[in-house]
Amino acid sequence: LKYATIFFTLLYGKQKRRSAEDGLERAKGFIRSHLAKTLNFRYTPKLRFIYDNTAEKVEEIEKLFEEIAQERKNGSEEEAGGDS
Repeated sequence: LKYATIFFTLLYGKQKRRSAEDGLERAKGFIRSHLAKTLNFRYTPKLRFIYDNTAEKVEEIEKLFEEIAQERKNGSEEEAGGDS
């Protein structure tokens, strides 16, 4: 329990990621001291912040599914129009 990895994500996209990482790094000492006061551990864990891009990957996959659905819809409309 000497180290703690904190994964974080942002709701507003990639452009704010750098400033969020910088802010977390600057606040690391404050957060760690607050943890030391709150938790009853022998050691206060050293903190490491890692950006979690899972939400971005999910968004990319959803866009691909939407494109596939649109292509299928367009393809079935073309087939129906060709039979007339």
